[in-house]
Amino acid sequence: MSAHRSARSRTVAVGAALAVLVTLFPAVGSAAVVEACPTNLPSSGYGDLGGLTAETVDAIDCITHYGLAQGVSSTSFDPFGGVSRWQIALFLVRMADDLGISVPTGTTSQFDDISAYPLDVQKAINQLAQIGITSGVATRRFDPAGDVSRWQMALFLTRMHSKAGFSLPTGSGQGFTDIASYPAATQVAINQLAQLGIAKGTSSSTYNPAGKVLRLQMALFLSRHLQAGGASSYQITVVAAPATAPTSSQVILTVTVLTPTGAPVVGRLLDVFVGTLDSSGRCVLDADVKIGSGDAGTSTNCRIDKSDPKTSSSGKVTLVLTHNGTIETDRVFAWIGATDQTFDSDVVSLYSFADVIWTAQPAAIVVPAKVVKFGTSTTVTGWLVDASGDVVAAPGMKVVVTVSRGSSQIIAQSLVTGVDGRFSFSYTGPSDPDTGAASDPVVDVVKAFWDKDGDGVDDGAAEFDVTSSVTWDDDEPLADQAVLGQNSVSTLAGQTVTVTATVTDKFSMPITDAEVVFVVTGANAGGDTKVTNSSGVAAFSYTSTNAGEDTIDATVDIDGGGVDITAAQVADLTHYTVVVAPAIPGETTFDVVAVNTSANTVDVVGGGNHYRLTWDSSNDTFTVNGSAKSMTDFETAISGLTLPATAKLKTNPYEATTSGASTFILTTT
Repeated sequence: MSAHRSARSRTVAVGAALAVLVTLFPAVGSAAVVEACPTNLPSSGYGDLGGLTAETVDAIDCITHYGLAQGVSSTSFDPFGGVSRWQIALFLVRMADDLGISVPTGTTSQFDDISAYPLDVQKAINQLAQIGITSGVATRRFDPAGDVSRWQMALFLTRMHSKAGFSLPTGSGQGFTDIASYPAATQVAINQLAQLGIAKGTSSSTYNPAGKVLRLQMALFLSRHLQAGGASSYQITVVAAPATAPTSSQVILTVTVLTPTGAPVVGRLLDVFVGTLDSSGRCVLDADVKIGSGDAGTSTNCRIDKSDPKTSSSGKVTLVLTHNGTIETDRVFAWIGATDQTFDSDVVSLYSFADVIWTAQPAAIVVPAKVVKFGTSTTVTGWLVDASGDVVAAPGMKVVVTVSRGSSQIIAQSLVTGVDGRFSFSYTGPSDPDTGAASDPVVDVVKAFWDKDGDGVDDGAAEFDVTSSVTWDDDEPLADQAVLGQNSVSTLAGQTVTVTATVTDKFSMPITDAEVVFVVTGANAGGDTKVTNSSGVAAFSYTSTNAGEDTIDATVDIDGGGVDITAAQVADLTHYTVVVAPAIPGETTFDVVAVNTSANTVDVVGGGNHYRLTWDSSNDTFTVNGSAKSMTDFETAISGLTLPATAKLKTNPYEATTSGASTFILTTT
């Protein structure tokens, strides 16, 4: 589907309880034909329109519907009255909003002859100049009381069309024989207006450029320009609350239909369906979702019928969406059209949609314990996790927490998860009861449960209640620490490397559910994020494809509030990836990084190479610190090294096959 473009679009601020607001607009730019002024718009109600053509009456109804112009009274439009320049400023600025043009403030005065007019008129004139639609009749003169001529209207409207982001036609001659005396730019504008279908001329060969614009002509000009500019006769907004939810939850969908002036459209049939559009623009319903107790569509699916919901006095329709256990993103469409019309995006212009993200069903709630100094403030953070232990990143879920100290409950709060699926609260701990000596810790018991049904009552296992703690102690806690480990210092290329991070608190107790970000730089760059288990251990594996050295580091987020243990506080690891050494002629010196005497192998680094060497007793000779040794003595010496070692191992030469003779010279001092 092509992008939707707004007529009189609005930016809406969204509160925490409303996770996401999706506001979309008629599909201008798609294959659908947009009717800016459909014939079924409400009547303007003026009593002096008799004898006018149906097109003219519809045009007056249209600009009244958009709020561009009012009558001279509640019952009279005065269709044959003239239009002054101050009036057209009001009309055009109002229309600019409907065409999506950003309207400036109008606070800076551009002209010296408008101060006698009401402030809203002065503002509109200044705005029109700031947009670039007019520069006045002379320097700092707008001539607000002057009549608008037809040649001026052509310039106003073509500039407006361009400012709205539309390409103007060529402006080639359209057969008007009475415009030749006007400047070239004016002639082009008049011809462009005719090419756009906004002006038809006073005859097939005349435009009457000097004639003044009558109010009925103004209505025709503006209504045709709304059509040419893709304005929308209605605004449709879709709100999903929340827009991200577990599959077990309900989502409240609110669709609002307003006129361009922001007035609610009352009693309008509205069709809603959940699904996708096929290649022909027809709806395909999603079998995983229900609207109310039905399927994925209201009444007769994808069709406007009399059983569809009607907009209320506030222009709204409210529906409930439910979903099965499938994790996916659904698109909810809402549209208006003629009764018995079937949805087709190539035909229907007035539709909007919102996306609803269905996440995994929560299986548990996590609130990590923490240790804090007496008298300081702390933030307790928790989150819901699915059956795999991953955070359920659904905003707007209610969680009730309590904090008790001894027999007294000191905190009871109802919280809501944020966009990351986490909730938190802060509070200050007790003062140190004995500042002159070490005091026993004070332990606060923290309880939390997912208030799935919103009744504020803990329903036990069904709402995943959990108990944790905040321990207040004498001193600042010793820094929580993370220690990295690996299954092997070196591996052959193509093998798997497993790295662990063990996260503990000041008492060397494991910290569970801490988020560890592993980072690998070097020959096999990469990384991943893992969560510690009940032993405080997070494990990460990767394949060491390339020979060389990897540096492995990590950061730790203990409570979901950001990095608690930085990479600088974690001792990094070096991992060596080696390949089986080829034959090496002459004397070569290596650093020893790993030894496996059971396999008769040693992993070495030197000269930019990372090799695995193999020895045997049949032909190889061995020297340790200048003395000839047996293979057994060599193995004893090399296996006694603390690795990676500063020991040097020379080969002179090294034969890659067991039938060849290799010399190993080990220096450990």
